[in-house]
Amino acid sequence: MNRIAWIFVLALVVGLVPAMADTWSFSYTSLSGDPIVVSGSGFFTTGTPYGNGYLPILSITGVTNSAGNITGLHGLAVDPPGANNDGTFQWDNAFKPSGDPLTNNGLLFNVDGAGMSPINIFGDGGDYEYSYGQGLSGYYVEQVTFTATNVPDGGTTLSLLGLALAGLAGLRRKMSL
Repeated sequence: MNRIAWIFVLALVVGLVPAMADTWSFSYTSLSGDPIVVSGSGFFTTGTPYGNGYLPILSITGVTNSAGNITGLHGLAVDPPGANNDGTFQWDNAFKPSGDPLTNNGLLFNVDGAGMSPINIFGDGGDYEYSYGQGLSGYYVEQVTFTATNVPDGGTTLSLLGLALAGLAGLRRKMSL
């Protein structure tokens, strides 16, 4: 096989592997049977992994059904099992792509809803809790589900497509000579 054909095959193989970025789509919603339905969804970005499989969450955007827009993280990420604590909430803003995505310190983010900020989603073992405003010492706590999926990186995907097209063009040119 000539070099151009090998480049084409390599581009096809690499193109079949999904290009993953550090952007994640997330959602949470009340478990059925809870008296008030809370839900939200959006995107967060993660940084360089910690040694224990967790990734620091660096930014977050989205919307909630009752508290308005998600306006950003309440505090910095901390390598679990460490945690930030402001006297009301405890959080680490760390995410694990496999297994249980959030720790018992959880994700703490701000919203623009009056009296609703910040919102804390925390838990372990697949059971998650949602609280807002004054945390566990005040306001509201409800069980929720939490899911997150990786969002493919458009730039990498387009560059792989370009490489594959260049390989096809080279192979076509070589065959027509």
